[in-house]
Amino acid sequence: MSYAWLVLFSVGLEKFVVYARSVKPLVPFLCLAGGWAAKPAAGGPAARAGGAAVGCAAGCHPVCTAFRHDFPAETEVRILREFGNPKHSLSVAGSLYAPLALPVQRPDLVLVNAQLLYRCATTSATPPASPS
Repeated sequence: MSYAWLVLFSVGLEKFVVYARSVKPLVPFLCLAGGWAAKPAAGGPAARAGGAAVGCAAGCHPVCTAFRHDFPAETEVRILREFGNPKHSLSVAGSLYAPLALPVQRPDLVLVNAQLLYRCATTSATPPASPS
């Protein structure tokens, strides 16, 4: 309901603009206000337990979907296994790795940006030189 109010005032009434960075600090307070408003509607302990279960399920859904995302390396391995070696293309300058040296078996398929876009931080640093 909190998000519905934000949509109503930003899109429907055109009173203000909603950005994630301006809304995220408000979410806990809006949720507390919604819980306070819903308290009179809550019946006995069974209704409260059901409401808590629905709330937990609604909170777990976004977390569970985040764990089902494929990363570029996993996607490339799956495509290689199922369809063969496709062409590779980048929409950014420079490549962080060299694609496989296999011949392209599926020129009709193109993997775009199927790599890390930024270098991973390394923990191995050169030790400081000792004064001599």
